[in-house]
Amino acid sequence: RCNLYKQILYQEISFFDEHKSGELVSRLGSDTTLLQSVVSQSLPDFLAQFIKAIAALILMFYISVKLAGLALGGVVIIFLVSSPMGILLGRLSKEYQDILGEAQTCSTEAIGSMRTVQSFAAESKEINRYNSKIGNPDNIRRWFPPKERTTYRVGFFKSMTQSGFFSFIFGMGFGFLNVTLWFGFWLVLQDEITLGGLTAFNSYIISIGFAMGQAAASMSRVFEGLGASG
Repeated sequence: RCNLYKQILYQEISFFDEHKSGELVSRLGSDTTLLQSVVSQSLPDFLAQFIKAIAALILMFYISVKLAGLALGGVVIIFLVSSPMGILLGRLSKEYQDILGEAQTCSTEAIGSMRTVQSFAAESKEINRYNSKIGNPDNIRRWFPPKERTTYRVGFFKSMTQSGFFSFIFGMGFGFLNVTLWFGFWLVLQDEITLGGLTAFNSYIISIGFAMGQAAASMSRVFEGLGASG
């Protein structure tokens, strides 16, 4: 916050013509709070789960190279397919913070000059101006957000993307678990691996699945932090 505040004050005057005071106050408040949670919680959690998954993967290669290769291929596919969703989540997060800053500009200007607002009986006008940035759900007949650029609309698509991101990670992870289980039993029938080895291998795969799920949750917060840091 200190560094951000310092950089804001050293900007040229044209910067303050483009960015209103309410938006900058929002950056000092909500954006830095989001970055705080990312640095102190989400990023360490992601690294811990990533290390856990790598350790389990090494043990899987020790048990069976073929099975581990199949499992690793699944992890790579999941990563490649989910990466665009993560990038989209970061972009939506940045846009959400931008609109929230604009809304806070409206509220700061109105509250800071309440005498003027009440003198001209402009309460309704200021409410509508604020609602045009937030997107009041009471004014929306259907659950699907209108085309106006509001936090309601962006937050809606952000939540949908986040839910799809988690569902895909968990769904594909446990789907590949079933594939490796089938292939593992085939290797048992071919006497290439023991039933005990297959049991140990699947325990490692489950560990990787849960680690990937928790890492996905942490990574989504990291992408949000990257969007806010812009």
